[in-house]
Amino acid sequence: MVRLFLPFAFPFFPFRPRLLRQVANLLGGSFFRPAVALGQIGLWLRPIGCSVIKLVHSADGSTCSAHPPIHDAPPFIRLPIHNFISSALLTLPAGTIAILCARSTMAHHPPPPVDPHYTRSLPKIELHAHLTGSITRQCLHQIWNTKKSRDPAYALLDPLVAMLPEYDINTFFPLFSTYTYKLCNDLYSIEYSTKAVLQDFQQDGVVYLELRTTPRAVPEAAITKSDYVKSILTILQNHNTSPENTMRAYLTLSVDRRNSPAEAEEVVDLALQFQSAGVVGLDLCGDCAKGDARTFSKAFARAKAAGLKVTLHFAEVEASATDLELETLLSFQPDRLGHVIQVKDIFKEQIEKNGIGIELCLSCNVQAKMIKGSYPDHHFGTWRHSSVPLALSTDDVGVFGSPLSQEYFLAATHFGLDRGQLKALAERPIPCIFGGEDEQARLRNLFSQFSHV
Repeated sequence: MVRLFLPFAFPFFPFRPRLLRQVANLLGGSFFRPAVALGQIGLWLRPIGCSVIKLVHSADGSTCSAHPPIHDAPPFIRLPIHNFISSALLTLPAGTIAILCARSTMAHHPPPPVDPHYTRSLPKIELHAHLTGSITRQCLHQIWNTKKSRDPAYALLDPLVAMLPEYDINTFFPLFSTYTYKLCNDLYSIEYSTKAVLQDFQQDGVVYLELRTTPRAVPEAAITKSDYVKSILTILQNHNTSPENTMRAYLTLSVDRRNSPAEAEEVVDLALQFQSAGVVGLDLCGDCAKGDARTFSKAFARAKAAGLKVTLHFAEVEASATDLELETLLSFQPDRLGHVIQVKDIFKEQIEKNGIGIELCLSCNVQAKMIKGSYPDHHFGTWRHSSVPLALSTDDVGVFGSPLSQEYFLAATHFGLDRGQLKALAERPIPCIFGGEDEQARLRNLFSQFSHV
C-alpha cells in the first residue's frame, strides 16, 4: 500500500525550480534524483515518490484542476489515493505549485539470487565446443554397451572403468581422446554420439550451438573424411528442422596444427563442399607446441575469401604466445579467438579495436591449469569490461564436466554478477555468431521474451 506522506503547497509566482529542488532535497536528502519527462518537472525517490503539478482555474472560475492531470503522474502516484489527493488539492488557490509525495509501506524485496535453475533456464549461446570432447562418459558407456551386446568378445574396456571420475586432467585428456576415437569408429557411434551431444546442450538451455570437429577417416569402417562430415551434418540438419527443438546447431571444421599444408587445404575443400549444408567456419586447433601457423596462411585466406568465418585457438600457453605467432594468427583476419590467455596489452588493444569476438572457457582453463590461480583470477574478469563480443563456452564438457549453465553460475559466483548482468552476458555473443543475420534476429527475439526476474 501507499500512504500520503506529505502534501504541501506554496505560491506559484514566481516559479522557482531551484526552490522545488531544495524542498525535495529536504524530503529525500541525497537520495532524490531529478528527472524530466514529457515536459513535466518530476522528482522521484525510492521508496519516496514525488510529482510536481500546477493548479489551473477554468475559464469561468468555477472549477480548479491540476496540470498535468494527476492520472498522468508517475506510477507511484497512480493508486487509490487519487480522490483524496484531488479533493485536497482543488481546495488550494489556482496558480499553486504542489509537490506530492508518497511513501511506499511495502517491503523492498531484493531481486532473486542467481542459482543453477536460473542459469539452466537462461537462453545461452555456445561457440567453443569440440564435438568429441563434448561426449559424456555416460554416452560413451551406452555406445560401449551396445557394441558389447552385439559382440561379447569386444575388447575395449567400459569407459566407466577405463576413465574413472577421479582423474588427473593431464593424464585424462589424452586418454579420453584416444579412447573416444577407438570407440566411435563407425557411423552408428558417430551419429549416436552427435545426437546425444545436441540433446545435452539443448536440455541445458542452449539455444544456439556451434560444434567444431577435425574431419577424420576411419579406413577399417570404409568411412572417408567426407563421409564423416556428411554424417554429422545430416544429424544437425534433422535436429534443426524438427519443430520441437529450440536450439539451432551449426558446424565448424578444424585444422589441426599437426596437419600439413596439404591436409589443411583438404579441410578447406570439405568446408566449401558442405558450406551450403551447415558448415559455417574454419578453426585452427590442436597442440599449440606443434606446427607453424604460417604454413596455414594460404588455406585460411582461401576459406575467408569464400565467405567462411574463422576462429582460432589463440595464446593458450606461453609457448604459443610469441609476438610472431600472434601477429601471424591475427593476419588471418579471424572473426573470433578462443582462450586468449597469454595476451600482451598491444594485442588486446588490436583485438578490441577490430571487434574480434572471444570465446572464454572458465572450467577448462582452471582445471587444466592453463591460468595461474582459480576462478576469481580468470581473465574473464578483465575481458568482461571490454567492448568485444564475448562468449562463455565449455570447450570439452565431457572432459571437464561443466555444462554451459554451470559456466554461467561460476561467472555469477566468482565475479558477483546478478540475473540482469548474466542475461546481458548471454546476449553478448550474438554479433559474432557464424550462423548469419537470420539467426541473430531469432536470438534477439528469444532474449527479448526472456524475463530475468
